[in-house]
Amino acid sequence: MTNLGGSVHVDIGADGRASVSRVARCASVWACPVCAPNIRARRAKEIAKGIQNAHLIGAPVFFVTATVPHRSHESLSDVMDRLQSMYSAVWSGRAGCALRQDFGLLGTIRAIEVTHGDNGWHPHVHALVIGSPGETAPSDMIAAQLAERVGGAWHHQFVTHGYAGKYIPGVSLDVRVVEPRDDHSVAEYVSDPNGWDVSLELTRADIKKGRGVTAQAILGLAMESEDDEQRWLSRWIEYERSTKGRRFVVWSRGLKDRLGVTTVDDDEGAADNSGSVTVASFDVAADVWLTARRTGTIGVLLQRLIQGIPTDRCARVPIRMRV
Repeated sequence: MTNLGGSVHVDIGADGRASVSRVARCASVWACPVCAPNIRARRAKEIAKGIQNAHLIGAPVFFVTATVPHRSHESLSDVMDRLQSMYSAVWSGRAGCALRQDFGLLGTIRAIEVTHGDNGWHPHVHALVIGSPGETAPSDMIAAQLAERVGGAWHHQFVTHGYAGKYIPGVSLDVRVVEPRDDHSVAEYVSDPNGWDVSLELTRADIKKGRGVTAQAILGLAMESEDDEQRWLSRWIEYERSTKGRRFVVWSRGLKDRLGVTTVDDDEGAADNSGSVTVASFDVAADVWLTARRTGTIGVLLQRLIQGIPTDRCARVPIRMRV
C-alpha cells in the first residue's frame, strides 16, 4: 500500500477494522493489515456461498486439517514449500484422480494458516472437500472413509519426506463433517483463522488450543513488547517475505462454476469495507506513513490508531470529513 501524496486518511470501523484511503492498494491477502481483512471477508462470503449451494444439491461437505512436522530452526518458506508439495501430491496424479472418482467429489477449497510457537513456524492446511451431489450415505460414515483414505495418502507423504515416525492419526490429518448450520462459521475460519465463530468453538476446540501465535498477533507483540520488539519484527518480516506471491485460498478447477459462485478480484476486495460503521477518523502525515511502510510497521501504526493510543502526527478528524 503506497501513499499517493499528502496525508493518508484512516477510518476505524466499529468492527475494529481499519479502512485506508489516499493510497494505492497492494491487495496483499497475507501481510497487509488494511487490504487483508477486506479481501478475507470477501473470500469468506464466496466460501459460505459455495458451502450453502453444495448443501442445497445434497452434497456433503467435509472440513480437513493437515499438518506437517517442523523444527524450530526451519525457515517459514521451507516448511510452507514442504506443506504445499505434500498436499498437492495427495490430490494429483493417478492416486489423486482415483480418490476424487471413488468418492464422487465435486472439488476442494484449500487455505493455509500460519502460526508461530515454541517449535517454530507452523503452517497448516485447512480444506473443504465437497462430496457427491445427492449423496444418500451418512455423512459421518463418508467422513470416516475419507479420513482413512486421505490419511493413508498423507501418511505416505510423511514417509516419503523422512517423517514416518512423526505421523499421528487424527492429528496430522483430521476430517470433520460440516453441518448446514455451520456454513458461515467454517467459511470465516477457512478465509481468516482469527474469525472463528463461537458456534464452532466446541466442535473445533482442538484447533484453538496450543496453536501458537498468529501472524497478526506477531504485529501486536512487536508493538507491545519492550524487550523483544526486534525479535517479533524480524519474524513478521520473515512471514511477509515467505508468503509473498503464494496463493491464499485455492478452489479446485471448475468448482466455483459448479457451485454458482462469482469470483471477486483481490484488488476490488481490498477496497471493499462495506458494512462497517466508522467510529473514528485520522489523517496521518505522509512522511509518517512512508516511514512505516519502509520499515514494515504499517500494521503497528494501525493497531495504535485502532486502540486509541496517541501517535505523533496522526491527527483525529471529525468523521463527517472522511473521504
